[in-house]
This record gives sequence, structure tokens and C-alpha cells, in this order.
Amino acid sequence: MINTIRPVHKNASLWIIFATTFISTMGVNLIAPALPATAAALNIPKVNLGWLITTFTLPGLLLTPLIGMLADKYGRKQVLAPSLIVFGLAGSGCFLAKSSEMLLLLRMVQGIGGAGLILLGTTLIGDMFHGLDRSVAMGENASILSIATGVSPLAGGLLALISWNYPYLLFIFAIPLAVAVILMDCPTIQNDFSLNRYVADIWFLIKRPRPLALFGAGILTFVSLYGGILTYLGILLNKNFGAGSSMIGLYLSVMSLAAAISSSQAGRLHKRFLKSYLVLAGFTFYAFSLFLIPFAKSLPELFLPVVLFGIGHGINMPSLQTIATELAPDRYRGSLVSLFGLAMRIGQTIGPPILGIMPNLNSVFWITGGIVIILPSFGYIAIRLAHGQDAI
Repeated sequence: MINTIRPVHKNASLWIIFATTFISTMGVNLIAPALPATAAALNIPKVNLGWLITTFTLPGLLLTPLIGMLADKYGRKQVLAPSLIVFGLAGSGCFLAKSSEMLLLLRMVQGIGGAGLILLGTTLIGDMFHGLDRSVAMGENASILSIATGVSPLAGGLLALISWNYPYLLFIFAIPLAVAVILMDCPTIQNDFSLNRYVADIWFLIKRPRPLALFGAGILTFVSLYGGILTYLGILLNKNFGAGSSMIGLYLSVMSLAAAISSSQAGRLHKRFLKSYLVLAGFTFYAFSLFLIPFAKSLPELFLPVVLFGIGHGINMPSLQTIATELAPDRYRGSLVSLFGLAMRIGQTIGPPILGIMPNLNSVFWITGGIVIILPSFGYIAIRLAHGQDAI
């Protein structure tokens, strides 16, 4: 482990991880504002625009477990640096695309490079820090993620005013970042790798109650975020209050800012409270937010529930990520963190369509709010009674 003196952000390697976290969000958030201009420039039917996002995110759903295994076998940097190079070259190559087919192909290749960026950064934090330092670093990394989520769409929208393909130029910064990753100081994880033994050990680790609860919490978190907030909050804003894209973006930015501020307090919170309690607190904030949203009669009345969701997310995510790095020995950390990432991607994928079958907009928020408070609470109580330990 690297011995650190708080504040941990004085560690140079951590800033390289922060930069990786920031650039990883750009794969979707930077491009989203440019989609209408892209459709017009390349004659893409609007109903097919979603493929520019799906072709990027799908490789992550398929490759995440493999990335974790490779990181455990060959080392974190040895997987992260090539990933950044692929992400940067394919992403910036989209600037030169002359057809929708070429653009989709490059986006898929970029998605292969981007599949493990956040997860490998999280794994490195788990390797580099321990105890309260790990919680502080994880919270600051989550703050960077929230800030990037708010800033990237603004940057993409401004660049798209020049031309649809200008946002893609920013991906070139992943190349010098890959060089920095190669040169960064981080622990070497020793792993006498035998595939059969490795798979058996991973299976033994993940079938226990705590990892299973962690994966369930990851799915539920992203069902709430991508379904309840990122998809249906915008629809509610438009339907009930006539809000346009700029106003919807403002509310999502407010949520991201609240998440960034509360994430930055992870170290203080983890010092005082069990992380399992903080996860339950995060879901409680989600529930209050989701319950309140349908009652808003004006745009200003929506600020409180949006801020509450952001606070909950800022409490929940660093806690879950820290737990994910603690549940496995060093030599298996890459795989367990990657499987947690897979759970999040599953929630991200299934959230919008599942919530879309609700009978109306209000029921989307009320039912989701009920689920995110009932399931984690019962799961926590059941595992405590059965095993006498924290749920996750």
C-alpha cells in the first residue's frame, strides 16, 4: 500500500485516476448534445440516433468481467493504458467519419476501450489506499465523476455549435493520459494465475451474502438513476412544465452538483458511520426524492427533490465503491469491482424500459421510491439476522 498523508489528493497518481474518471464520462455525456446535429449532417433517422449511445455502452456490458480478470492477471496499468489509447484513437477518429456506418463502427471500438475505465480507476484506488484514506479518495473520485457528468454536456453542446463532429476532438486527450498511467506509481499485485483456481475462488467470493447484496444495490442504484431521474424526470419536466432541453440540463446539473458536494464528505461520513448504514441512508434520500417529485406544482418546487437525490447519490456511490474494493483480497479485486460495475450497467440498461411499463409518470416515481426503500431495508435486516453482520 502507498502510505499517504491526508488530504489524499496530494498523491500525484490519484490525480491521474481523477483524469481517467473525468474523461470516461465523456463517452456519452459529451456526445449527447451533438446528436441532433449529427443526425442532420449524416442523414441519420432520429429513431436510430440511440445507436450512437448503445454501440458505445454495449461492449462494457459484455467485456466488464473479462477486463477485471485481465487486470488481476497482468496488472491494472497494463490494462488501463491500452484501454485509454483505444478510447482516445477511436473517439477522436469519429471526427473524420463521413458516414453513419463508419461512425457507429468507431463508436463500438471506442466503447471497447472505455468499458473498464471507471472500474480500473476504482480498483487502483483500492490498491493504493486503505482505511479512511481509501474512503476519502473514493469520495473525491465520485465528486469528480459528478462534476464531469455536469460539465461534459455543456462542453459538448458548445463544440457542437461549430460542427457536429467537434466534440469528438476532445477524446485525443486520452492518449497523453495513457502515457501518464504508464508512468504512474502504484502497487504491483502478485497473482500466481491459474484460470481454474481463479474462477473457483471468484465464485466462492461472489456467492456470499455481502457481495450479492452489493451487486443488488448496484443494480437498484442505476435503475433509480437512469430510469427515474435521467430518463423520466426530463419527460416530466417537459410534459408538466413545458421545460426545454436547457432547463432539463439545468436540473440534472443541480443533481450532479449536489452529488459532488456530498461525495466530497465521504471520508468524514465513513469515519463516523458504518458504510452499510450510509448505503441505507443513500437509498432513503432516493426514496424521499422520488416520492416528492410528482407532488411538485411548479419548477422551483422540483429543486428540493432533485437536490435530495443528488445528496443520496453522493452518499451511496462512494460507500458502495469502497465496499466493493474491500470485499476481496488484492489479487481478486479487479474482478470483484468489475462484477460490481457489471451490476451497475445492468441497472443502467434495464431501468428505463422497466419503468416505462408503469401506467403513468407519477407511478414511475412512487413505485421506484417504494422499491428503493423496501428492498435494501429488508435485505439488510435479513442478512443481519442470518449472519450477524452488515448487509453490504
